[in-house]
Amino acid sequence: MNDDKKSVHRIRDVLNRSRRNYAELLSVTAELVQAKEENIQNALTLLNSLPMIPSQAWTISSMRRQFTNFSNARKHFQSQYGIKANNWNTLVERVNIVEYALVHLGLNQRSQDE
Repeated sequence: MNDDKKSVHRIRDVLNRSRRNYAELLSVTAELVQAKEENIQNALTLLNSLPMIPSQAWTISSMRRQFTNFSNARKHFQSQYGIKANNWNTLVERVNIVEYALVHLGLNQRSQDE
């Protein structure tokens, strides 16, 4: 009979540990889901804050008309997209690639009024 009591006690201990582990697992899972939701909200906020993309792809002349000089254009697109360039041609190519990708992925759209 003593062995039966020990066995029952062991079973209860295992069940209690299992319940604690299950509760901890649920808690960690809830934290992960909450963190993932926050990441998604942050990404959506960032994407929604992006300005509309011009209706046409950039050219060197259109970018020169928009910005007073290369330094201003480079600073603008470096802060907006993280693009680095040393000349107008490279800047235009890289900006067009990024903006095309944003439009293609449905993360931004081209403006209709330009």
